[in-house]
Amino acid sequence: MKIVHILVGKANPHTMSGVNKVVHYLATEQHRSGHEVQVWGLTDSKRPASHEHEYKLRIFPTCRSRFLLSDGVKAALQELGPQHRVHMHGVFIPEFPMIARRLRRQGIPYGVSPHGGFAPGSLRQNGLAKKIFIALFDRAMLAQATLVHAVCEGERCDILGQVPGARVITVPNGQDLSFLEGFVAKPMPSPRPVAGFIGRLDMITKGLDLLLEGFAQYKRGGGRGVLWLLGDGPHREELERAAGTLGLADSVVFLGARFKEEKLQAIANMDLVVSTSRRDVMPTGCLEAAAMGKPLLVSRETNLGDYVESFQSGFVLAENRPAQIAEALKIFEAKYFAHDVAGFSRNSRAMIENQLNWRLIADQWTRTTYLEVCPS
Repeated sequence: MKIVHILVGKANPHTMSGVNKVVHYLATEQHRSGHEVQVWGLTDSKRPASHEHEYKLRIFPTCRSRFLLSDGVKAALQELGPQHRVHMHGVFIPEFPMIARRLRRQGIPYGVSPHGGFAPGSLRQNGLAKKIFIALFDRAMLAQATLVHAVCEGERCDILGQVPGARVITVPNGQDLSFLEGFVAKPMPSPRPVAGFIGRLDMITKGLDLLLEGFAQYKRGGGRGVLWLLGDGPHREELERAAGTLGLADSVVFLGARFKEEKLQAIANMDLVVSTSRRDVMPTGCLEAAAMGKPLLVSRETNLGDYVESFQSGFVLAENRPAQIAEALKIFEAKYFAHDVAGFSRNSRAMIENQLNWRLIADQWTRTTYLEVCPS
């Protein structure tokens, strides 16, 4: 099968962009399965891609007017035929409706993964502009796509709320296990449990204000643990001030953005990985942590709750509120001091190996999903 993935970026898995990671690992596994895979990255950066990749990576510059396609993109589209499967990643991207229009004229099937772009919380940010963009561009693009991809039932409903006639296929995200090859953890003994968040410091989207307030309640109730925030983002300074105001300056550590070995070492020394997102599509930080055998504490809005419950790999918040977060941290602490968390660790790893594994998910895409909606 000939597959073309298109995204904004360079599919670098070492960035904080979940979309880049998804495209890289999906394309990698499809290539390893014997398919002819290309990844097209649209970017205004002139730097070449720096990460290792097995698939064919083509970088195209964006135009000053994002509603225009560069000559390179136009020429590349002319190289495609009906045997190709084009998979675009993202919504509210001006180039994508223009690409979709050309693909339809050439008789080439395409699919779109919104990657959470239609979640209610996401739509509230720049809401008027997004409403106009959907009406003028994205609704038609998705309605005429051979498939629209949702990672979970919640996202499927969000998509159909914007594009009622869309053909939505649900396939989860996954985690590549080879990122741990050659990694040797250097344990840092700690007399108290370390809870950690991994990801972009976006306070509202990631629910980090809820996490800090919940952690403060846990500490006021006698909690002995510490909280690490691994990542960077637009709200770091605001979150640091909030931690100080809540009296958490000595128990909340901002590690900043770390990559490769440094990132893995930080995760290796966490005892519980926490995501209290208000909206999300299976946060990659949680999947990485689960692959390393870390128990998870997640909100329903991460769309990981069903998996965590099914595999008994941690805790799922009944309500994403500070009091619930504090209670879950208290329960985990008791298990930590009772040396009763090994089962969570085994189950987290099993969750990735047996279900949320990019090799299995890539196989589902190529053996069933692409062929189901667009038979050769």
